[in-house]
Amino acid sequence: MPEIPLLEIEGLTKRFGGFTAVDGVGFSLPRGAIGGLIGP
Repeated sequence: MPEIPLLEIEGLTKRFGGFTAVDGVGFSLPRGAIGGLIGP
């Protein structure tokens, strides 16, 4: 059985007015991992 991730993001989009800073980003963080996200 596959392990269920602690955190999973799919299709993340972030806009500032008419500017798209992030479009369609996805990632998953398995249990026990240490991760960080730096950005807009």
